[in-house]
Amino acid sequence: MRNGSVRIPMPIDLHLHLRRGDFVRLGFALPSEFYHELLQKLHQGRTIYVASDDPHILSELKALNLKTFQLQNPLPHVPAFLFDFWMIKNAQTVVGCGSTFSWWAAYLGNKNDYWSPPLTHLWKKHENPTISKIAV
Repeated sequence: MRNGSVRIPMPIDLHLHLRRGDFVRLGFALPSEFYHELLQKLHQGRTIYVASDDPHILSELKALNLKTFQLQNPLPHVPAFLFDFWMIKNAQTVVGCGSTFSWWAAYLGNKNDYWSPPLTHLWKKHENPTISKIAV
């Protein structure tokens, strides 16, 4: 994808979708530390593209010496959530947060390298979900 001076390298190797806002309020968000070990394992020198509503996640990941990048939507006429969906859909590896948003993007991208806790609406009360590879 190219728009003026913005060039998005294709394929996108690794994409992290970390939804925090309403997930924190509703008790569905896992602490970001849950993602650290998995990202260090999957990283292998690849750039981690990040889509998140958490303004602190990039500094947390940089503290782990991971190569991260949060690309701002370069297309002002396209809603930011559509750009994020496109980025996730085109990633080789996706780390999701238990939302249907990242699950659908990975599914439509036909990728089987999708890591996530279970979809949040399937969590049982007092469950302590873990992040694992999920077939899509």
